[in-house]
Amino acid sequence: ASLGEGHLLRNLTVKKVADAVGRSPAAVLLRWAYQKGLPTNPKSVSPERIKANLEAVFAFQLSPQQMAALDALDCGHKFAWNPSTIA
Repeated sequence: ASLGEGHLLRNLTVKKVADAVGRSPAAVLLRWAYQKGLPTNPKSVSPERIKANLEAVFAFQLSPQQMAALDALDCGHKFAWNPSTIA
Protein backbone atom coordinates (compact mmCIF):
# COMPACT_ATOMS: atom_id res chain seq x y z
CA ALA A 1 0.00 0.00 0.00
CA SER A 2 1.26 3.45 -0.80
CA LEU A 3 0.90 4.63 2.79
CA GLY A 4 2.80 1.65 4.07
CA GLU A 5 -0.23 -0.40 5.08
CA GLY A 6 -0.74 2.07 7.90
CA HIS A 7 2.88 2.17 9.13
CA LEU A 8 3.35 5.76 7.97
CA LEU A 9 -0.07 6.78 9.26
CA ARG A 10 0.99 5.69 12.76
CA ASN A 11 4.46 7.26 12.60
CA LEU A 12 5.05 9.72 15.46
CA THR A 13 6.60 12.39 13.22
CA VAL A 14 3.68 12.19 10.80
CA LYS A 15 1.24 12.45 13.71
CA LYS A 16 3.06 15.49 15.14
CA VAL A 17 2.95 17.29 11.79
CA ALA A 18 -0.72 16.33 11.37
CA ASP A 19 -1.55 17.74 14.81
CA ALA A 20 0.37 20.94 14.05
CA VAL A 21 -1.55 21.60 10.82
CA GLY A 22 -4.89 20.26 12.05
CA ARG A 23 -5.13 17.56 9.38
CA SER A 24 -5.17 13.78 9.27
CA PRO A 25 -1.92 11.84 8.84
CA ALA A 26 -3.18 10.71 5.42
CA ALA A 27 -3.75 14.31 4.33
CA VAL A 28 -0.26 15.27 5.53
CA LEU A 29 1.34 12.44 3.56
CA LEU A 30 -0.65 13.30 0.44
CA ARG A 31 0.30 16.97 0.80
CA TRP A 32 3.98 16.02 1.30
CA ALA A 33 3.89 14.04 -1.94
CA TYR A 34 2.16 16.92 -3.75
CA GLN A 35 4.74 19.44 -2.55
CA LYS A 36 7.51 17.06 -3.66
CA GLY A 37 5.92 16.81 -7.11
CA LEU A 38 5.19 13.11 -6.68
CA PRO A 39 2.07 11.62 -8.24
CA THR A 40 -0.44 10.08 -5.86
CA ASN A 41 -3.53 7.97 -6.24
CA PRO A 42 -5.68 8.37 -3.11
CA LYS A 43 -7.46 5.09 -2.63
CA SER A 44 -10.47 4.23 -0.52
CA VAL A 45 -13.64 2.20 -0.77
CA SER A 46 -15.52 5.34 0.24
CA PRO A 47 -16.09 8.01 -2.44
CA GLU A 48 -16.58 10.54 0.38
CA ARG A 49 -13.13 9.76 1.81
CA ILE A 50 -11.49 10.02 -1.62
CA LYS A 51 -13.11 13.43 -2.11
CA ALA A 52 -12.11 14.58 1.39
CA ASN A 53 -8.49 13.46 0.87
CA LEU A 54 -8.24 15.30 -2.44
CA GLU A 55 -9.80 18.47 -1.05
CA ALA A 56 -7.55 18.36 2.01
CA VAL A 57 -4.38 18.28 -0.09
CA PHE A 58 -5.04 21.76 -1.47
CA ALA A 59 -6.37 23.31 1.74
CA PHE A 60 -2.99 23.75 3.48
CA GLN A 61 0.77 23.81 2.98
CA LEU A 62 3.56 22.18 4.91
CA SER A 63 6.36 24.44 6.11
CA PRO A 64 9.95 23.80 5.02
CA GLN A 65 10.65 22.46 8.53
CA GLN A 66 7.70 20.06 8.35
CA MET A 67 8.78 18.91 4.88
CA ALA A 68 12.30 18.31 6.18
CA ALA A 69 10.97 16.29 9.13
CA LEU A 70 8.94 14.11 6.76
CA ASP A 71 11.86 13.82 4.31
CA ALA A 72 13.99 12.51 7.17
CA LEU A 73 11.67 9.49 7.50
CA ASP A 74 13.33 7.94 4.43
CA CYS A 75 14.58 4.59 5.63
CA GLY A 76 15.18 3.18 2.16
CA HIS A 77 11.98 1.12 2.26
CA LYS A 78 9.69 1.43 -0.74
CA PHE A 79 5.97 1.48 0.01
CA ALA A 80 5.00 1.34 -3.66
CA TRP A 81 6.50 0.21 -6.95
CA ASN A 82 9.91 1.52 -7.89
CA PRO A 83 9.73 3.57 -11.10
CA SER A 84 13.46 3.07 -11.75
CA THR A 85 12.85 -0.62 -12.43
CA ILE A 86 10.18 -0.05 -15.08
CA ALA A 87 11.49 -0.48 -18.64
